[in-house]
Amino acid sequence: MKTSKIRLVLAVIFLYVMFVFTTAASAATGDNILSGNIKEADGTSGQDTNTGAGIKSGHIQQNAITTDKIAAGAVTATKLGIVCPDGQYLQFSVVNGWICSVGTPGPIGPQGTTGEAGPQGPIGLTGLQGPAGPTYAGTKIVHKGMADGVNTFNTITDALNAITDNSTTNRYVVNVMPGLYEESITGKSYVDIVGASRTGSIISGVGETTIAAVDHMFIRNLTIQNGWYGVFFSQSYSGISDCDLIGQMDGVVINADHTSVKNVSYTTSGLSGVGISLGDGINVTGVSTIVIRDIDIRSDNAYGITVQTDPSEVLNISDVNIHNSSGTGIAINSGRVQIDHANIYASVAVIGWGTATCNSCTITGVADAVRFATFDANNSTVDGRIYNIYGAAVHFANTKFTGTLSGTGVKTINCFDGDYNTITDGVH
Repeated sequence: MKTSKIRLVLAVIFLYVMFVFTTAASAATGDNILSGNIKEADGTSGQDTNTGAGIKSGHIQQNAITTDKIAAGAVTATKLGIVCPDGQYLQFSVVNGWICSVGTPGPIGPQGTTGEAGPQGPIGLTGLQGPAGPTYAGTKIVHKGMADGVNTFNTITDALNAITDNSTTNRYVVNVMPGLYEESITGKSYVDIVGASRTGSIISGVGETTIAAVDHMFIRNLTIQNGWYGVFFSQSYSGISDCDLIGQMDGVVINADHTSVKNVSYTTSGLSGVGISLGDGINVTGVSTIVIRDIDIRSDNAYGITVQTDPSEVLNISDVNIHNSSGTGIAINSGRVQIDHANIYASVAVIGWGTATCNSCTITGVADAVRFATFDANNSTVDGRIYNIYGAAVHFANTKFTGTLSGTGVKTINCFDGDYNTITDGVH
């Protein structure tokens, strides 16, 4: 009896042990562990798998965690012990591992359209003061009032005749008060003629030449009208500035070096003349000393500017506006000319057998824009026919060209037509 009881107790213990073992094995091999069965990490025991709670690094095999195993947003910067500032996010790189980053820049997008021009900026600083004007040893006044014949006169000729001690160290000025002075004048060396008003001090020629200039003489701030020639320069070191020439056959004729023409306008109608003539039948030497700048020419016939100079030097013409509806803008019979910042509108805008370069020009020819042997245009606009007279070198670079070609040897580089379509580079 006692033996049977012992056997029963042993059987019960065996069955219990088998039950526990089977249950543990089933739990270990089954897919029944829930999140609730895993104790959360204690945050203090580190990565030792024998102490504390939670999953440790030693529980995870190498290459065990793949992208598919990580839920979106599960691994945060905080879980990695990294706090990213605002505007940055967690980024992994092979070189630096996990880092905070604003991200890798994407490719540059296409350029947008140009916006409207902004408002005009403030006026800039005042520039440096220019050189001092001439110092005069003596002054003569020409006006319409009472004249004493010593310091005041009624004609410019009388005032010039009264000056007898003019020299390089004793320069005079004849001041012309507002009024109409009908006379033709021959100047004197080291004597300048200066008007009190560009439009009010008027010299009206009564002979072939209204003012025959001489060396070391300057003419300023006057209206000069009538006569075959407005001003004729035949001697060096002289010039004209800030004047209006009206109604002459030829406005300004230059047959001498060291001559300047600045801020001068020439207007005529119905006359077959020239606004500014350089050479007039002879080749002027020393052309690099001649200044032609800020010129406005309006005519309906003949020529705006004619050039016949020594080709060994370059004549510079800048800031020129020519409107000659039935005539020629600029004619270069000989010599080399550089034209900067010109606006030329004429039946034939530019013509010649010399050599010319036009920079930043607008050239419009009713018949021909360019009729030339050797001509270059850069950064310009050309409207009208291009007639290469002798098939020589005619070049256009960075230029808008609207018109037709006649002759051969016209070369274009980086040019485009009136619709801004690219013109093939090369010789046409």
